[in-house]
Amino acid sequence: MTAARGIRNPAWRATVLGVAIALTGACSSPFGGDEEGDILLRVANESPVTFDRTFVHLPEDQVEFGALAANQVSDYVRVSAAYRYAYILVEVGDTDYVLQPIDYVGEEPLGPGKYTYALEPSTTPGYLIFSFRKDD
Repeated sequence: MTAARGIRNPAWRATVLGVAIALTGACSSPFGGDEEGDILLRVANESPVTFDRTFVHLPEDQVEFGALAANQVSDYVRVSAAYRYAYILVEVGDTDYVLQPIDYVGEEPLGPGKYTYALEPSTTPGYLIFSFRKDD
C-alpha cells in the first residue's frame, strides 16, 4: 500500500482522527479551561485608551496578554500561582505604566478560581490604578 492509498482509506482516516481526538483530550490548554483546581487569571482595561502591551509577571509565570482595546477584557489564562497583585507593565504609546510590588510577605496565594486584575493608567505618568476581583 502506498502512502497516498493509506491517506484515502476511510478506516485509516478514522483511526488517525480517533488518535488525534484522544491525544487532544488528554492535554490541557494554558488558555481558558475551567477544571477544578485551576487558577485562571485575566486582565481588564478599564480605561478609554488602548493598551499596546499588557504583561503580568507572577511568582512562577510570565504572561503576555498583548494589546487590549479600551474597556476590553482579556481571555482567562491558567497560571501556576498568583496573589491579589503582581508586577504589571502596561505600554500606552511611548509611556510605560507599572505596578511594582515589593514582595508577597504576609500574602496568601490565591486558591482555585477565576480572577481579574483591573487596570487603568493613572493621570500621574508611569503609575497604574489597580483593582483585584474574584470572578464567579
